Amino acid sequence: MRIFVVEEEIVDNEAMRKRFKKEQRKWAAITGTFPEEVLAPEGGFATGIGCMDERVVRMAVDDPRPPMIRLAGSGILLSPHISESCNMVVALVKKYRLETISYHRDCGAGAAMATQLGTDALGDQTAKSFVDRAAEVAGIKAVCAPLDRIPHHHDAVGHIYSAVPVAPHVADLPAMFVTSRFAVDAQRGKKELVMAAQIAFGPHGFGGLFTPDQPYTIAVVGIGGLQYLYKREAEEVKADLPSEIRDCVRVHTFGW
Repeated sequence: MRIFVVEEEIVDNEAMRKRFKKEQRKWAAITGTFPEEVLAPEGGFATGIGCMDERVVRMAVDDPRPPMIRLAGSGILLSPHISESCNMVVALVKKYRLETISYHRDCGAGAAMATQLGTDALGDQTAKSFVDRAAEVAGIKAVCAPLDRIPHHHDAVGHIYSAVPVAPHVADLPAMFVTSRFAVDAQRGKKELVMAAQIAFGPHGFGGLFTPDQPYTIAVVGIGGLQYLYKREAEEVKADLPSEIRDCVRVHTFGW
């Protein structure tokens, strides 16, 4: 959590600055809640689990529906032990009656697990191996999710921390990571918030382009009392970020 590299050189990249400003401008169109189609997309949600990556917006090449549950690496980092992560994903499959689980290229969560394991395997290989194993144990289908944006860089200017399934790509919303907080406990949800911030403020994200006036936004999407519970978790994560990052992060709730 303490390892943050703010990429300052990115500020001098005009193309990157334009992409950043384009995503940030989209916040102006959002009022008290997300558009209805974000919560109830046409065709519904795929009964599956996919990655929190903002570049992954559909379950598979042949399935345009967004996954119902989204977690880093489709759950590969739920535990420091990959076998335990697999068991937890299998439990989610049973609880939510899921039918598919996806992996994708350029998976940072897979790379993080590969480093954690101390293996020579690439992140993509680790992610695919995990998804294949979880699918086999759970008796569901493993699929490859296409990337909707360019590889090797994240356009996310925020993170949706949600009590319900969401499909942010169906409306003109900013590019955001998505964590299905309803599917995991607070400890694991907060871990995903930290990981996403590390990516956004690091060399593969917009880095030093974030400012207090154009911040990285943790968007808490809740219902009833959950939005306040999840907001508190997000505020706790923010408070523990390095000082140079903290002032460039805002927590905003969207409820109904």
